[in-house]
Amino acid sequence: MATEPIIKTFTLLTPAFVHGAYQSQQNNRPELRPPSVKGQLHWWYAALFGQERDGHAGKDELELFGHVSDRRRGLEGNEASLFSIRVIEETLQETKADVLPHKKREGLQGTKAALAPGSRFTLQLLPRRQGPKPEQWQRLQRATEAWLLLGGIGQRANRAAGSLWPEDAPETSLDYEREAGELLAGSKLRFALLEGTWSTEDKLRSDVSDILSDQAMAHCGRPFGTAGDSREQLARKPSPLKLRAVRFGGQLRVVAVWDARHASGDLKEGVRVLKDARKPLGVLLAPVVEKLLNV
Repeated sequence: MATEPIIKTFTLLTPAFVHGAYQSQQNNRPELRPPSVKGQLHWWYAALFGQERDGHAGKDELELFGHVSDRRRGLEGNEASLFSIRVIEETLQETKADVLPHKKREGLQGTKAALAPGSRFTLQLLPRRQGPKPEQWQRLQRATEAWLLLGGIGQRANRAAGSLWPEDAPETSLDYEREAGELLAGSKLRFALLEGTWSTEDKLRSDVSDILSDQAMAHCGRPFGTAGDSREQLARKPSPLKLRAVRFGGQLRVVAVWDARHASGDLKEGVRVLKDARKPLGVLLAPVVEKLLNV
């Protein structure tokens, strides 16, 4: 029996800072490209089903997504992925948006070209050659659904930029939590739907981006990630806490996803520090931090 393509249509809820071949100062054109989508799908597949050894991907993952030759790991020759990706632009709008909306008062918001909220795309995942195994394809479909419901794409995606909303998304928060729980079952990812609603994506992104400096979070291991500091020989570390926008009844809300696979730092202490500093994110996370850490 032939493997059927996976086809999903989705809309952007927040600006997506995604860029491809056109990234010069004179021609900084936003573009949603298949390699960017593949990177996201690979991350979610690994997070849900990965069998890492010594920090390397397992055989199942390498077969599906492809790999380059690495004799030290027993990988002979370069192998393409077992599927191809098409991104079809249904309704495309470009805009200028603030990369750091919480920095407006300091004039450091960094306005940049982006794909606008409301832009609509159809994603097609098409099997190649003999195609993947049925189990691999089922897992890829689940990873795709998890990405569309709980993930994002592009710069600042961990702080609610590039939030996606699938055409077949749950209509209520209760249905959303049930479906998200089923998608993440068995993994080390935990999620929580935060209280509060937002009427604009700009204010939502501002609230979830407004945290304290690296120095203020050093004592608890920087649980919200760090941009790095060469003076302290501190490497860049992406945040294991992913925040993205969701939508119910025309109102925007925020969902938090905690990745406990490689998480470092004390999230509970970090949330306390943010709350004591009267940062919106600290207030939002305080009621759900135990749920996120229940791995």
